[in-house]
Amino acid sequence: MTKENSDSRFLDETRRLTKDLDERLGRAKRAPEDGRKAIESALNELRKSLREDEISSVREKRQKVENLAETHLLPYEKSATREYFEAIGIAILAALFLRAFAIEAFKIPSGSMKPTLLVGDHLFVTKFSYGIRLPFADKYLVEFSRPERGEIVVFNFPVQEATKHIQMQPAAKRACIDSRSLKEEKDIIKRIVAVEGDTLEIRKGTLVVNSEPLKRVFLAKEPTGNYLTPYENLEREKLDEHTYTVRFVSPVEENFGPVKIAPGHVFVMGDNRNQSLDSRCWGQVPISHIKGRALVLWLSLGEDGVRWERFGKLIK
Repeated sequence: MTKENSDSRFLDETRRLTKDLDERLGRAKRAPEDGRKAIESALNELRKSLREDEISSVREKRQKVENLAETHLLPYEKSATREYFEAIGIAILAALFLRAFAIEAFKIPSGSMKPTLLVGDHLFVTKFSYGIRLPFADKYLVEFSRPERGEIVVFNFPVQEATKHIQMQPAAKRACIDSRSLKEEKDIIKRIVAVEGDTLEIRKGTLVVNSEPLKRVFLAKEPTGNYLTPYENLEREKLDEHTYTVRFVSPVEENFGPVKIAPGHVFVMGDNRNQSLDSRCWGQVPISHIKGRALVLWLSLGEDGVRWERFGKLIK
């Protein structure tokens, strides 16, 4: 290698060194101010020599910068490995914070909320809709508002209250749920149809809240392909400010109640009305068990793959 090529290579390496030292100064935030200023001053002198291509001056000033960096910078800068693990740690803490207090993902496991939510839908739940909950505890640290009729919520199944409710029912009604399900502390998604203080009943399949029958508009009647339940009816239902579609499979003239909603509780039902295991079976849900309100679909996977038309759909 000729001297000219060697000098050119040395100058290129020195230019990279100046950029590297700038980045190191940014990382070594604990380095003393006087040491940082000395390095910055020496770097400015080195850059001036580089612009003038004074090779002897560059060698001298580069050596000075390297000595200053070793004395004032090296003891205070983080290693690349440490920065990497710190970044991972911060990301994990941020994810845990979001999951505990802000947003949590939920996957629809059953058809009890058809046609609003389908098996394979993935959605985000806002956990701060009603307040800030203590992580891993059925208690709100701060409450912002109360759950409202018509909202779709995710809640932790109230095992103890559901067990007591079932035990108080006649033997014929206890069969609505398997005894093993009463031991599962799992998350469930349903629509709130009545809140504390309300009186709810069902008259021939029509929801009646506080003596007011909910208005429903017929949408469609379609065959299911199942001879046991040959037809499904889709109807538009309105509850307060919420309008949504409910599904009845071979409609049953159901009667239920009336029941009074207890303080601190809500009554929930699935939109797939006569194919949903809900408060009609295992009782009311304590508000303290509600984890959050369903917000938006971010993914939907069906038997044939991704249902792109459902992506980004707001949940109502």
